Amino acid sequence: MPLVFNSEIENRKAKLGIWEIQESVDFLLECTNLTLNEKMVFDTMRNENRRKQWLASRIILDKLSEKNKLSIFYENNGQPFISDGIHQISISHTSKFVAVILSRHMKVGIDIEGIHPRILKIRHKFVSPSESDFLLDDENLLESLFIIWSAKEAIFKMYGKGNIDFRKNIHVKPFSIQANGVIQSMFSNEAFSQDYNLKYRKIEDHILVYVTSAI
Repeated sequence: MPLVFNSEIENRKAKLGIWEIQESVDFLLECTNLTLNEKMVFDTMRNENRRKQWLASRIILDKLSEKNKLSIFYENNGQPFISDGIHQISISHTSKFVAVILSRHMKVGIDIEGIHPRILKIRHKFVSPSESDFLLDDENLLESLFIIWSAKEAIFKMYGKGNIDFRKNIHVKPFSIQANGVIQSMFSNEAFSQDYNLKYRKIEDHILVYVTSAI
């Protein structure tokens, strides 16, 4: 099974799992132990890729929770949550990878994206003027743009309340690309302001970023 990453992070206060999707829906289904409610949700899905992503996220959760059965539910805005009221979870996926971060002690957010030039067409929607300045001479522009996007998406997921302008409310400080690195970011709106250190890593042709914060 291609669980390409399964580790405790943040001084063992959180767990991160990454699955590379290579299997059929039937194989993934055999690897899960769905509740009746989960089976009903799964049966409503028609898209094969979505089915694979959904099943892989459940398999990762089982691995991270060490077979203590946890169920994922969703808010009206699509935000996932664990029904026990203790665990915090965030999920992200592409057609190739599914990533899950889980914690009993911290708020969490995660995003994974496949690197593609299409991001150049939408950079004006999420890159702030200060970020544009330090990107001017960036030799790794595509990767840097995806790190910035995924950082803001991870913070957005962790915040969980919506109504965020990626250009105005979240600012990433200058950074240099590494295979695995840390970036600093500040989130602020009328009611809240917080600095974050986010971790990122390059996985093949993908960028993954996650963020954690005290509850």
